[in-house]
Amino acid sequence: MATQQLGVAGMTAETRAFYDKVLLSRTIPNFVHRNFGVQKTIAPNSGNNINFRRFSRPAAATTALTEGTPPSVTNPTTASVVATISQYGAYMLGSDILEWQAIDPVVTEYTQVFAEQLQDSLDQVTRGVINAGTNVAYASTATVRSGVASGFNLSWAELRNARRILKNADVLPLEDGKYAAIIHPNVVRDLFADSNVVNAFQYAFSRTGMGNGENRSPRARSAISSASASTRPPTRQPSPVSDRAPATSGRRCSSVARRMRSLN
Repeated sequence: MATQQLGVAGMTAETRAFYDKVLLSRTIPNFVHRNFGVQKTIAPNSGNNINFRRFSRPAAATTALTEGTPPSVTNPTTASVVATISQYGAYMLGSDILEWQAIDPVVTEYTQVFAEQLQDSLDQVTRGVINAGTNVAYASTATVRSGVASGFNLSWAELRNARRILKNADVLPLEDGKYAAIIHPNVVRDLFADSNVVNAFQYAFSRTGMGNGENRSPRARSAISSASASTRPPTRQPSPVSDRAPATSGRRCSSVARRMRSLN
């Protein structure tokens, strides 16, 4: 007597797959390139570009004036940066039958998927604009992007050089007193192969302050990795200047006053 087996002969119609109602999660990169730029809104019917302007500071006047003789005329200049709007988008076609009879919430899921695509698209477009900039410091002896060869890794010396360039250009740091660096995970691996970088973390007074002895922020913003993680908007920390200076000044004034009373 033959034994009926599932999926064999007449029992093929009894085979089916069980579908888990809980969908698998997706990995989402950290979209960080738009965190540090200036974002403005153009009003309707106001054109397709925006003009940013800056008044340049004249050179310091270090020559003493001669009585009765006016100095030479100073002609200040202005600089401008023009940003032009571009439109990006994507869509899919779906029927009402798909929405009503599909076993998964197709519309809901693809709404989230397209939202992630939007973030990814804008992040990559912004990254392309940044990489096309002309203010570039290349690793090692390279002078152009194509000259960056194998072994030209980011190191402690390269970070110090980048910080020097920013300081010499009077570029202000972020509110936590640090500059931002967007670093690929592969570059982070090479960076931590530098013993100077490892020592800076091991012997720092504060793990988040990178050796400055003060815990200003729970976030280390000096390096932002683009490794996969869930995206959350950055939490703005209170400015250490506005929050701490008054209290410090008050303590110093009280200390000086006590010393003056003791002297009197």
